[in-house]
Amino acid sequence: MTLLPTPRQSARGRRPAALAWAAFALFGTAGAADHCAGSANETTLLTCRHARFDDASRRLEQAVEKLRQRYQDDEPARWALLSASQRAWHSHLQAECRFRTYESSTGSAFQTYLLTCLAELSEQRLQDLDRVLAQP
Repeated sequence: MTLLPTPRQSARGRRPAALAWAAFALFGTAGAADHCAGSANETTLLTCRHARFDDASRRLEQAVEKLRQRYQDDEPARWALLSASQRAWHSHLQAECRFRTYESSTGSAFQTYLLTCLAELSEQRLQDLDRVLAQP
């Protein structure tokens, strides 16, 4: 999954890092335990956010695989609907996170904010799929 676009460059150049850090405070980690909050600098924060997104993506792929195994043979129509839903969700994920991070898109912390958004929405989708998995 390629979700990390190259930051959009504007004629004005990069925005100050302070603006980016302020934006982070606004949409941070939406109630989840933030294991990255104690990061010493922007580089370690980015590394931590990337790990969080990678973990969420891996768990999401595992959930989809479990659902594929459940539905593909016995309920192919349901699997087709879930596959279509997952593709639409993926498009929504990219568009929503680009929208949410637009103001920081030319800042030095853009990737950190983008990864935060991608991880949060992926974790929310995982919760939705976990509810489906919990059904008999």
